[in-house]
Amino acid sequence: MYVVIAGCGRVGSSLALQLCAEGHDVCVIDESPESLTLLGDDYPGQFVIGQALDWETLRHARVGEADA
Repeated sequence: MYVVIAGCGRVGSSLALQLCAEGHDVCVIDESPESLTLLGDDYPGQFVIGQALDWETLRHARVGEADA
């Protein structure tokens, strides 16, 4: 399953890591590049810098292919 998560705070980063651990393909969108540190060095998913309401950002995150 491909999941796009808007926001990489405590909840978003925890959800992303849990879904990756379960074998899902995950993309996290956040405005702050520093938020990537919450995911750790071993985060296997994609990280897109931008606003989750911006169409170009959503296209880059492949939201059209997302299951959730």
